[in-house]
Amino acid sequence: MNERYTIYVPGEVLPKIKVANPWVYLSKEGYRALVTGVYDKENEIFIPLKSPYIPCPDDYVIGVVEEERPNDYVINIFSPYLAFKKKNKFELNPFEIVYGRISFVTEVKTAIMEEIKILRGGNIVSISPSKISRVIGKKGSMLTLLKEKTNCEIIVGKNGIIWIKGDERNVNRATLAILKIEKEAHIPGLTTRIENLLSE
Repeated sequence: MNERYTIYVPGEVLPKIKVANPWVYLSKEGYRALVTGVYDKENEIFIPLKSPYIPCPDDYVIGVVEEERPNDYVINIFSPYLAFKKKNKFELNPFEIVYGRISFVTEVKTAIMEEIKILRGGNIVSISPSKISRVIGKKGSMLTLLKEKTNCEIIVGKNGIIWIKGDERNVNRATLAILKIEKEAHIPGLTTRIENLLSE
């Protein structure tokens, strides 16, 4: 681990935190880690190494329709919590992959989804939700690189689910690159390594 990043285990007091998140909690001594993760000194944020997705309003996520009920659809968003889409003229079918915005989250973390788009065909890849920001990159730079180098359609969900559509070879290349990003997100020089991988 380089000087910018330091690993903290649950219960340890963290340095200054610019933005609190669900993986830290406030104590008399300051913010403490709730899970094992990495503190980024440059951005003053705590990044969990591995954690489930916790629904938040205005997150765009990818899910799979699990069930149709009289008044709504049940959507698996790959989280301990389910999402629901109220029925309207827009029809969904079980097993369809969908992309949409979480418009509301209840006190028990049940999510309501809106602005649904059906993703037809393609493959989905699952990574830790905490690494999604690295797949997107600053101002979308990493995601742009992935799309340009693989000629694939790629849609990223905040819940750690990524949809990829293209020919088989390029989908495999994009998948390998994304898994490499997840594994090496904390190591400097990531963009260069991904660019080299996709240029082979």
